[in-house]
Amino acid sequence: MSLNRCEEALLNYLEDHPDEKRFWTSRVLELDGVGGTREGLASTLDQELRAYAAERDRLAPPDHQRFGGGSVSMRNLAELLFLTWTPPSGRR
Repeated sequence: MSLNRCEEALLNYLEDHPDEKRFWTSRVLELDGVGGTREGLASTLDQELRAYAAERDRLAPPDHQRFGGGSVSMRNLAELLFLTWTPPSGRR
């Protein structure tokens, strides 16, 4: 799976900030527990990650904005987080 530079920056940010990673891991597991298609859940998470990216960029000085301000897709990152942070579904 290929991530765009904003998705990569956000993933690195989460890896470097354990409290933020813990929150998003919990959110991914919560969404996974709701049920529904993985595509639909990834779409929901994409929107939440975009809002989070916009918030992080608003709080950063202009020369440190790196997450795309919420205008860049976070879909691949959302799908990656579901793949890596949720237990296998058992479907084959």
